[in-house]
Amino acid sequence: MRCGKWIVNETMTTDEILQKCGEPQKKDVTKSDVFAKNPAGYSTKRGEQVIERWYYKPSSGSLTMMVKIMDGKITSIERAD
Repeated sequence: MRCGKWIVNETMTTDEILQKCGEPQKKDVTKSDVFAKNPAGYSTKRGEQVIERWYYKPSSGSLTMMVKIMDGKITSIERAD
């Protein structure tokens, strides 16, 4: 994804994205429980996963891009439809 003169990608940290692209125009944050089977075969809650979606539209003629972040790590950068 291009932010001004910078190219950003999934290998960067969220701080680097914020430094190069600034605050996103829109942020969505969702939380979901994470389950795993215990030795007896029953599902038990093991924690919580936080998923953030940051939306950037650099200019009026450009496509909106979405940065997906799971538990603080960037997992993908893709076009938002």
